[in-house]
Amino acid sequence: MCNITRSNFETSRAQSNISFGRFGNGLYFSPCSSKSHDYNAKSEKNGVRSMLLCKVQLGKSYSTKTDMQDLRGPPEGYNSLSGEVGSRLNFPEVVVWDERAILP
Repeated sequence: MCNITRSNFETSRAQSNISFGRFGNGLYFSPCSSKSHDYNAKSEKNGVRSMLLCKVQLGKSYSTKTDMQDLRGPPEGYNSLSGEVGSRLNFPEVVVWDERAILP
């Protein structure tokens, strides 16, 4: 986490630690801490997990309730993707592919 706060996120490392990316290989964020908590078990030390509060500039965001696992960038004409709660998603999440959109 210290590297992130010093030099920001790296899209080249997106999806490097998980086998499933509902919306492709982007950088995932959620306004719900419960969603983020589900994905940060590797940061746990002595029963405590770390989490960053980030500002994420979405620009024009594509909204969907459908998995789009093959994405390598936002849908054409959009800057980000917003995964909406539905049958496939319990918590909202957003995905960006440009680390300049994130302020840790």
